[in-house]
Amino acid sequence: MTEHTNEDARVVSRILRERRTAKTMAEPDASPRTGSIDHAELDAMLSDAAMAPFHFPHPDHEEGSSAVPWRVNKLDGAACRKLAQRAEEEGLTIGGVARMLRAADALALTWFTPEGEVADESAFVGSLRNMEHIAAAGAFSQSLLLRATAVGYTTYWSSGGVLRDEPIRQWLDVTPGDVMVGALFIFPAEPQNAEVKTGRWRDERGAISEWSTWSS
Repeated sequence: MTEHTNEDARVVSRILRERRTAKTMAEPDASPRTGSIDHAELDAMLSDAAMAPFHFPHPDHEEGSSAVPWRVNKLDGAACRKLAQRAEEEGLTIGGVARMLRAADALALTWFTPEGEVADESAFVGSLRNMEHIAAAGAFSQSLLLRATAVGYTTYWSSGGVLRDEPIRQWLDVTPGDVMVGALFIFPAEPQNAEVKTGRWRDERGAISEWSTWSS
């Protein structure tokens, strides 16, 4: 068994508590400071986050393919701004999502594939197996946010909004029927020319006695 020091525990505790919701938004002409995450760094973050637990393999898992039940579309800063521009040129109502795309250093769109044939994500069946897939993809998502926090970035876990709709799904070649667990934005720690909104529920977690009980 691996022995962990008190310092290891302190580091993990610090990262857990430093992670915070930071919805960062920029206007088209704001020139925010972005682009510091390259493909190798984002892949390293994702690889670490992929150590999150999962109970059942991906429904399409075959020998030689990944068993993890989540799938990710990766966008670097340039791709985020390209997506925002294309959406606006195509006349999509993208609103605040476009502002986040302009401020982002990276975006990981995280999905899971429901069990059974599903025409679109609103039609998947809330089975126990699908609940397991959602929980696993959620664990992966939180792990990615913590990994980004550990190296100084700020993050925002969005439900996705227009990013989960057609035609953006087609542009990004998302498998029909896949369900978005989160649009995971990674922003600069000190953004310039951008507005930052922190999460409103951070201080509403309550005492541990309010949401946990000992069983005997």
